[in-house]
Amino acid sequence: MQCLGNTQIVYPVGTSVPILYDPERPEQAGIVGEGTLGVVLVNAFAVGVTLLGLLILAFGLIGRLAGGFPSSR
Repeated sequence: MQCLGNTQIVYPVGTSVPILYDPERPEQAGIVGEGTLGVVLVNAFAVGVTLLGLLILAFGLIGRLAGGFPSSR
């Protein structure tokens, strides 16, 4: 199990929280859902920016292959 992030949430001593762990490696236990929202948001933003860049690149290549763009001269 890999830690995907950390959290600023502090749980009081004795609070019950759901955990996820591999019985063969209990030292890598983690709180369920802890620290994943930030990772998801960053990844979603990166994918969105990449797709936008690919879309702009595709339109540019299609325009170039279709005879270029009109000159502003």
